[in-house]
Amino acid sequence: MHGKGISPLIATILLVALVVAIAALSSQFVINFQQERQSEIESKGSQRCTFTAFVIDPDSVSYTPGTTTLLVTVRNTGSEDIIIKDIVYSNTTSRIREVAVATKRRDYGTINATYPLKPGQVETIQNTTVGSRPEEITVTTDCPAATDTVLNDTTTNKFKRI
Repeated sequence: MHGKGISPLIATILLVALVVAIAALSSQFVINFQQERQSEIESKGSQRCTFTAFVIDPDSVSYTPGTTTLLVTVRNTGSEDIIIKDIVYSNTTSRIREVAVATKRRDYGTINATYPLKPGQVETIQNTTVGSRPEEITVTTDCPAATDTVLNDTTTNKFKRI
C-alpha cells in the first residue's frame, strides 16, 4: 500500500494559516501587555502628581528693561520632584513660550532651570531675551495641577498671583 501525502499547495496553505494564527495570538498578547503597563505607569504618575505643588513667588519676579532680563523665582512646595516643562510670558505685543529640554541642566533658549526641582527647592529662572515687561507669566510642570501664573498689576507695577 502506497500512502499518499498532502499536495505541496495544501501544505503551503496550512503552513501559512498556522503562521498567521500564531502571529495574531502573539500580537494580541503584546497589545494587552503594553496596555497593562501603560495604565500602571499612568496610575503611578497621577498618584505622584497628587503630592505635587508649585508656586511662582510674585515678589521675586523682576524685569530689567535695559538688559531685557526677566527673573522668575519658583518653589516646589510639594513632596515629590517636579520638572519644569515651559514658561510662557506675554504682553500686549507678544506671547512667547519657552519649552524645556530634558537634560541634567537645562538650557532652553536663554532660560536656565535645574532638572528636576526637588521638594522645597527654590529656583530662579532667567531669560535674557524678553523684549518688554511681561503682563502675564505662566510656568508649567510635568504635573498638570502644578502650574502657576502671575499677572503684572499695572497700578503698582508688581506681579501678583491670579
